[in-house]
This record gives sequence, C-alpha cells and structure tokens, in this order.
Amino acid sequence: MNFINKDILVLNIGIGNIQSVVNAINHTGRSCVTGSSKIDIDAAKVIIFPGVGAFGEAVKLLKNLGIFEYLITKLLDKDIYFLGICLGMQLLFEKSYEHGTHQGLALLEGSIMKMDFAETLPHVGWNNIDVSSNSTLFYNIEESSDFYFDHSYSAVCDSSIVSSFVDYSGKKVVASVEKDNIFGVQFHPEKSQFLGLKIIDNFLKKAQSA
Repeated sequence: MNFINKDILVLNIGIGNIQSVVNAINHTGRSCVTGSSKIDIDAAKVIIFPGVGAFGEAVKLLKNLGIFEYLITKLLDKDIYFLGICLGMQLLFEKSYEHGTHQGLALLEGSIMKMDFAETLPHVGWNNIDVSSNSTLFYNIEESSDFYFDHSYSAVCDSSIVSSFVDYSGKKVVASVEKDNIFGVQFHPEKSQFLGLKIIDNFLKKAQSA
C-alpha cells in the first residue's frame, strides 16, 4: 500500500520543525497531512512527531488537545507506526527531569536526564553515530555517518531498545531507539541532508511493509 493523503500524519501541537519534516517526507516521494485531533490520529497509518522545546510544555499541550491518553492507547495497539524526533523521541519515555519531573507517554521504559557530564550544553551540531544493532532506521547507511543534533537532555534506558549512540563529551548518548512499531531519533533527520531523508524513507518503508 502506498501512503497518500491522510495515511501519514505529522503531529502538530504548535512546537517543532513541522514544515521541515513535511518537506522531508515530500522529498521521499510521499505526501502527508498535519494535525493534532483524534480524527487525524484515527485516519493515520503512520505518525511522525517532531519536537523542539520543553518536555513539560509538550505534555501540557498534548493534554490540552485531549490526545495524550488517546495517543498512548492507539500506539499500544501497534496498528500505527510512530517516529519521534528529538523532543518527540523523549516523550516516548516514562518521565523527564527537565525543569521538574514530568510524566511522559511511557511507551518505552526509561527517563530523560540532563547531560550534566557535558562540558558544553546544548549539544548542537553534526556528530557521527555508532549503530549498535541490526536497525531498520539505518538500513544501507554507513557506520559512523553524521547527523545533526540539538539537545541538552538525553534518554537513559535499557540498551536492548537502542539502535545507535553518539559519543558526546566522552559519554555514549542514545541517538535512536527502536521497539516494535515505536521509533525515535534524538537527532534531526529533517536537518541531516541526504542521510536524514534516508532515515525517514527507511522508517516509512518499514511501516508500509507491515
């Protein structure tokens, strides 16, 4: 089945690089819609959730829109493939300690912690990643390829769901996660040129073949 029209939803809650992600999807030869309602979610086969901003603010916006619990239920059914980008990935976890303690979607076990070990924050710029396992997202992408990062908090979780790391200030930082229908990247594929487009294309091909 080819994804068209409402099959691919870029979740727009008022934060994130929405148009950049839409443009990236279009570059793969697919179309998509943007939205944030239950009707939009029901119509989607795939949801991509870009995010820039604070964890707590994003949770508040999701709850104000009435889709926080709804999104959890839909994704637990495994009928929808989900890709979280940057903050969108962080929201997949149980909680974040960014400016207080905030409960996340809890679709993945783990927490979001400040990278206090780093000499400089935020972590901004191009860094090569190390793929740690057989990965859907990094299919046909060379080891140690560069991607664009912009974050001060990172996921602390079991290595079994981690598909790549980035070395920052001498520490391994989670760069991507994959579990069943749930995928997340800490970097910004929509800002990572050709390889970023390849990440999005690999994700959509996986969802398309499911």
